[in-house]
Amino acid sequence: MIRTDGKTKAGRNRTIPLHNRIIPIISKYYNKNKDKEYLITNKKGEQMKYDNYYKMKFKPIIEKLGLDKHKPHDRKAHGN
Repeated sequence: MIRTDGKTKAGRNRTIPLHNRIIPIISKYYNKNKDKEYLITNKKGEQMKYDNYYKMKFKPIIEKLGLDKHKPHDRKAHGN
């Protein structure tokens, strides 16, 4: 699990459970960007805009896995 420090009251101290298979990925980005404000950054080390993240990171992975009906904010797989 990770705990957030969001900008809104609802986002502060929010606990998010993580699947064991995602922890190495999160750890990789954390170790790479631990001195930065954001976990996933652009090539300049700045916050990645949602549209850029979706097109450059999320969508190619989802298509490769054959899960192209998903969005980054999905809680569970479609059809379950």
